[in-house]
Amino acid sequence: MEINVLLPLLIRKESLMNTRQILCFLQLSETKSFSAVAEKMFLSISTVSYQLRHFEEELGFPLFFRDQHSVTLTPAGAAYAEELRKIYDMHQDAIERAAQIYRESQTLTVGFTPEVILNCYPALLLNFQKCCPQIHLDSVPVNISSGCDPLRFKTVDMMFTYDCWVKNNPDYEFISLKQSQFYCVVNHEDPLAVKSEIEPQDLSGKTIIITTHNDQWIRDIVQEIDQCTENVNYLEIEYCNFAIGFVKANAGVSIFPYKTIPGEKNDVLFIPFNRKRKITLVLAWRKGELNEVGKAFIQLCQTKMKTIQF
Repeated sequence: MEINVLLPLLIRKESLMNTRQILCFLQLSETKSFSAVAEKMFLSISTVSYQLRHFEEELGFPLFFRDQHSVTLTPAGAAYAEELRKIYDMHQDAIERAAQIYRESQTLTVGFTPEVILNCYPALLLNFQKCCPQIHLDSVPVNISSGCDPLRFKTVDMMFTYDCWVKNNPDYEFISLKQSQFYCVVNHEDPLAVKSEIEPQDLSGKTIIITTHNDQWIRDIVQEIDQCTENVNYLEIEYCNFAIGFVKANAGVSIFPYKTIPGEKNDVLFIPFNRKRKITLVLAWRKGELNEVGKAFIQLCQTKMKTIQF
């Protein structure tokens, strides 16, 4: 019997057959034992027998030959069991696919920059749990030098980043959240450590550690420094944490668009660099992929960022 012939039998309005009956039938067709089916399904033998008799009455034909010692499928029962197993397995696959989609819709993966982690991550996490308790917020730390790679490679649904990465990229959408101050990162033994603010001209003769020349904000700062200073050397490295390491070793200074929590006595210092220069923190996502969970997170960020000082 073809599946398209069986489907009307399964879904016809006058049919009262249920999942328990179908499972009882499929189990009995495999085990040929009422007691085995009853044990596996945590039912009494009489309940299993009743379910199957009612099942046969609804179908209008017998599924089993029964005697005191054995259970055997009728030819119609054998054909029905073969096709019904296919339908049942398809149904289970459909449930699993739908459940996977549901689970994914209940998780929001967000990339957090160091600035956001240090200043407002706890507040965002706690408030998101209150307003969306059914949603799991999966937090992924991202390096500012990675740009929008986490979005591009789909390792996050949304991410905090800076406007220079996304404002001219048609693949992303974003909202602006907060203007950030640039900071000059210096060793506590550096002569610049006594300053309350550092201007580009203060960097003459310095080695400046930068992560990449491909970032627009870094290119702008390098151009500004070059116009105001002399004898500046640039040391280009790959990651921001490496830059911190070079500053700790007193091998130069660096410039970051955020400020970390002050560390121990031998840690680096973050001193405001050219207060007129700003960079905007944004929350970005892939174009056309903003769902209701993401909208809820955006609304929360827009509300909380107004009250958080960076």
